[in-house]
Amino acid sequence: MNLKKIGIPLLSVLLAQMSGILLVYWGGLPLWTIIASGTAFFAVSLALRRFYLSLSGLAMVAGAMGIWASTSPPVPAELAGGYVAVWGGTVEEVSSGNDSQRLIVSMDSPSPLLEGEQLRVMVRYMSSWPVVREGSRVRFGGRLTEVEDGGFIPDEVTLDSFLKRKGVVGKVVVKSDSLEVTAPPPLVERWLQYRRDALSASIRRSGLSVGGATLLEAVLTGNTEFVGRDVREAFFEAGVAHVLALSGTHVAVIAFFIGIIFFPVTLAGGSRGKGWAVVAALWLYALFTGMPVSVVRAVVMASFVVMARMAGRTPMPFSSLFGAAVVILAFSPRSLLSAGFQLSFLAVMAILMFSFELSRPFMKSRWVVRNLWQWTMVSLSAVVGTAPLAAWYFHRIPLLFLLSNIPMVGLLPVFMGGGLVLLLLDAAGIPSGWLAGMVDATYRLICSVVDTVAGIPYGSVNGVYFDWWILLPVYGSVVMVWVALTERRMVFAISGLLLVAFSVCVFSSGKECYPVTEAFFVSDDYSTGILVRDGDRAYFTSDCREESAESNLRYMRFRVSDYLSKRGIDSLEPAPVTHRGVNFAVNGRLMAVGRTVMAGVDSIGDLRPLPEGTKPVYAVVGKGFRGDVMEVAKRLHPDTVVISAAVYPSRAKAFADTLAFHSVPTLVAPSRRIHLSASGAVPAVSER
Repeated sequence: MNLKKIGIPLLSVLLAQMSGILLVYWGGLPLWTIIASGTAFFAVSLALRRFYLSLSGLAMVAGAMGIWASTSPPVPAELAGGYVAVWGGTVEEVSSGNDSQRLIVSMDSPSPLLEGEQLRVMVRYMSSWPVVREGSRVRFGGRLTEVEDGGFIPDEVTLDSFLKRKGVVGKVVVKSDSLEVTAPPPLVERWLQYRRDALSASIRRSGLSVGGATLLEAVLTGNTEFVGRDVREAFFEAGVAHVLALSGTHVAVIAFFIGIIFFPVTLAGGSRGKGWAVVAALWLYALFTGMPVSVVRAVVMASFVVMARMAGRTPMPFSSLFGAAVVILAFSPRSLLSAGFQLSFLAVMAILMFSFELSRPFMKSRWVVRNLWQWTMVSLSAVVGTAPLAAWYFHRIPLLFLLSNIPMVGLLPVFMGGGLVLLLLDAAGIPSGWLAGMVDATYRLICSVVDTVAGIPYGSVNGVYFDWWILLPVYGSVVMVWVALTERRMVFAISGLLLVAFSVCVFSSGKECYPVTEAFFVSDDYSTGILVRDGDRAYFTSDCREESAESNLRYMRFRVSDYLSKRGIDSLEPAPVTHRGVNFAVNGRLMAVGRTVMAGVDSIGDLRPLPEGTKPVYAVVGKGFRGDVMEVAKRLHPDTVVISAAVYPSRAKAFADTLAFHSVPTLVAPSRRIHLSASGAVPAVSER
């Protein structure tokens, strides 16, 4: 096997670039040490006339400097912990929900200590109007809090970990009347957004059904805002979630369509002109869709292939793939930390490694058999490459992916191509109702395939949890099997199987043991609650407003989904008044869990007497409390008074000052992970 033919020189550059990024992000090494070592490596390699190795030294330095430059300074101490003010900044990203918008904002310097620097913060705007666009300038008021490490509960699904990977250091929750768009996006971004809106409008009035128009908009523009949660879940269960995310398949259909448009140029002898036109059109499409990583990767690879053919050289797929990764990480080093980047490149790499080798036996078969087998091997290869990492991220492995992916190979290009022709005919004013019916029929076939496969019992393995390092021997075995296929060496196949066996043994023996009963404080921006697990049942209650109780419970079920799954619990239930040995005494918003009391009632006089001999470890003062906080301490005699996250900052400060003056131990729930003991023992408190 000739390693140069698979792009090993560019692989070394990519690995060096990735190591520079990870050494700064995870390793915590000072930037100057990486620059010094990378520069020295570059100089030595150049002196030894090792050109590609010298590039590796520069790539490591570039990766380290890129991730360092994209790192926001921390929130200043004088602004941390709920500082309320009016802020301003430039919107970098926007994601919309039914009644809210989530913005990533590069915020103007909020402190003289950060003169000239900008903080990256996540703004949760509790309204869908005004619609905020990327590139807009906004001004908003709210409470700034820091992005924290970890969560309140073991295995908690937190937004904070996702935000930290994106370089976000703060969060601001903004009420519906507290945000103003002060300047529109730059001209180019406004034009692109205008064209996206115009295309979306054309799709909606093209005569397609609502579902067909929604799916066509998703696969052409990447806008999945209107795709329902049940549809997403069905696609995920069927193993075709990638259909809803723009990827190489979508770009290939667009490239084929562009090639047809420029076919007359080829007939006129302008093959080079057609190549440049196709490359330019693909980059325009990438800009139009907002430059998602998977599209940029596919467009860069296509550009390399087209330019290689125009230069009369044989395209090198591996070199194109590694080159695409180098280009993306040069402009967006934090992409390396995202699941989308990792899964996209692993899928393509696995296809390049296995699909051709596994298709060899059918190369001389009939066209139908050969192509069916090739597409089956492409789907199988992509799953081999992505399944381990996807299982680590999402804790689920689809088993029936071939049943859905093979039909999708034919249906998706027909749906996209038919949709594109439909839009062109509609723009030209040509009646196209017949074509809309055909596209809708294709949409119904896609939904039928997805629903059928997703509805098959035991179609996926759920609740898959393992440590990240198990991925190393798993992917090591994948590489061993690939080498065995290419080199025809059985020893590598045996080594790969042994690595798989080792990984399975470690996974099987790594089951954790959990206590029978657990209880935790849980806080968000609006409330503080208590979660209790008793065996295979889990309960939750909080001091949130009554009208928000259902949505709060639904959100909590998402937050603790991994916690519940790992402990074999089906669902999180609202807390009953009493449950076995774990007592809930509910009166207004008063509750007791073992020796823990939550006091969110209007006054201390509303408290229901606690069981005789009960001395709470914690008394939680909620948002609704309007009485004397010292009465809580005197009447309940808790070891510690906790001030809920729902209490307004100025009132919380007054409560804390009063309690501190009387030497009463006090803490604010969001600042710590508190493991309560439902049995009455003193709970453990650990800093987050």
